[in-house]
Amino acid sequence: ELVAQIARPAFLEDGHIKFELQRGLWDRPSVPDLSLKAWITDGAGRKIFVMNSPTGYNGPDIDYAIGLVGLRQGKDTKRGVNLNPDLMAQTLIQGEATFDPVIGIPGQARMRIKLTQDRGDFNANPVLAEQTLLLRGMETRVPFTLTTDSTYFDPYVPAPFLSISLTDVNGRIFYESGEVRAREGQNFIKLYPR
Repeated sequence: ELVAQIARPAFLEDGHIKFELQRGLWDRPSVPDLSLKAWITDGAGRKIFVMNSPTGYNGPDIDYAIGLVGLRQGKDTKRGVNLNPDLMAQTLIQGEATFDPVIGIPGQARMRIKLTQDRGDFNANPVLAEQTLLLRGMETRVPFTLTTDSTYFDPYVPAPFLSISLTDVNGRIFYESGEVRAREGQNFIKLYPR
């Protein structure tokens, strides 16, 4: 479901292409999870720079830094000259993080959710998607949704890892889950005191 969009010339300013999205207010009881998607096309409308994975939308008062990677064109490339318009097919990783607040919850607590690919390299697994949620009050069951490329979910490749931590505003960890294999269905992740 498209909420807002903008198309603008790709002029670099200090190595960045600045953008601003305007959208109306939601007139519905629940707000769906939103993500940002960006790409650059050439003169023929073909995508030449794309995102590896969409970036979760966490509100209007945040500056989003979106990284784009280049795609090669030509008959000898995997995707060929005519790129599939559904190039950035997405997979939703949904779940709920729970914890028992035996050591309390810090003020301005944050829950950091990270999805990493399993390449078997210690501390070198690439991050596929991540999100930071601000906790309000004494939440002990926190739902989350991440979006990532569907190409990372392959029956012949180990499932990626989900790791969730609850921190204070300075990044000090109070609870964490460790690395748990992600599932395509609902993920229930338990956090433990550190």
